[in-house]
Amino acid sequence: MTEQDLNTLTQAFVSAVERANSVGFDFIEIHAAHGYLLHSFLSPLSNLRQDQYGGQSFENRTRFPLRVIEACRNAWDKPLWVRISASDWAEGPEQDEGAIWKQWGIEQSKLFTGEMQKLGVDLVDVSSGGNWLKQKIPLKHGYQVRPKKNLDDINY
Repeated sequence: MTEQDLNTLTQAFVSAVERANSVGFDFIEIHAAHGYLLHSFLSPLSNLRQDQYGGQSFENRTRFPLRVIEACRNAWDKPLWVRISASDWAEGPEQDEGAIWKQWGIEQSKLFTGEMQKLGVDLVDVSSGGNWLKQKIPLKHGYQVRPKKNLDDINY
């Protein structure tokens, strides 16, 4: 995606927010989870870009999702939610011993949630998975609780 593509897409999000407002929606939720576009920017598993929107830098990988969120917040004065995957459920650590981010996980989710809070996001809807073909999610009662509980100490 080029810079122009990203600008066009940001405007498309804003246009959707404006349509939601015009028909009377009470809140909106931006989907940044499960391997969809915004999550694909966040995760080092899927974001292989070599520009200001990719690489190892957390700031680079969050730049475009935060741009979209900020643009939507500026266009919307009602509750704004963002759904994230708090973990890619990939094997191995989130960050290796050399401080290289290997996958999206709890530590980056905490940082990202803090950045969203600064932009005025009202609620973060925490889910997980959806970005790695080999994920092994223990599908049982409460399997989503671990990622969510790790984010509970963030004050909103």
